[in-house]
Amino acid sequence: MLDSWRFLQRDSGFQLYGYVILENHLHLIAASPDLSRDVQRFKAYTAKQIIGHLQQSGSTRVLEILALLKRPHKTESDYQV
Repeated sequence: MLDSWRFLQRDSGFQLYGYVILENHLHLIAASPDLSRDVQRFKAYTAKQIIGHLQQSGSTRVLEILALLKRPHKTESDYQV
């Protein structure tokens, strides 16, 4: 997550003032010229990193669960993070 935030800071003027990471979500205080776009970019990057880590570590059961949770209209992805 920190890598993603650092990228956004360099790339788009994203400013992160504070954050809390909880078990199944996070809260952040941030500002950006296009905050909605930057939050979407952060979520997409982080999800790809999580899936890549699970694939590399052979966590097939977790990947199976994420595949079951994927919403039907999300045709561009195999998993729902």
